[in-house]
Amino acid sequence: FIVSTAQFGKQLHKTQGIFAQLYVAQPFSGCSELLSSHYLSFRIGIVGRGDCMFVEKARHLENAQAIAGIVIDNNLSLKSSTGAIFSMSGDGNNNVNIPLVLMFKDEAFQLINLLLKQPKLILYMGDESYLMDSFYQQMDYLSTLIEPFYQTTDKWIYGQWEFLKTNTQCSVVPKNLKELELTIKQQIENSIETGEQEEFE
Repeated sequence: FIVSTAQFGKQLHKTQGIFAQLYVAQPFSGCSELLSSHYLSFRIGIVGRGDCMFVEKARHLENAQAIAGIVIDNNLSLKSSTGAIFSMSGDGNNNVNIPLVLMFKDEAFQLINLLLKQPKLILYMGDESYLMDSFYQQMDYLSTLIEPFYQTTDKWIYGQWEFLKTNTQCSVVPKNLKELELTIKQQIENSIETGEQEEFE
């Protein structure tokens, strides 16, 4: 999904991104202290646009121990498909440490539908070019989010990462992350193929 970033908080451009599960904050406006904050701990909180400044929403999410936030847009005229650009401004106080992004309504609708079907959905927020590197660096954490396919804790060696055509030996990948690793690699390959087609055209 294409999102707009905030002018405050942690920036994820040209650096490792964040893998986390999602939780829809209550109240949805995110303009006051959030209820059931333990559900937001180490998750990406979802709030709605409006009623207060973006930076205020970010502060409430951070106070609830969320590691990032997504603001759902309510403006039907803004669409990523039309190249819309929107930047969330702060209030001059640099006291927000989590990343916050704005998701346009069309993409947000798709995300919420996915979340309804898969409550334990894991989202990657960050620079797509760092997706695979972020996966390998955060495998220990990801293992805690995914129920193992087997009762044993055996691990397997993936070997050399042929996709990058390097000679660097990859880390040991747990069995319960094998499917996620494959999905990520397919996503990257599809993105590269799409980019090559656009350049050719």
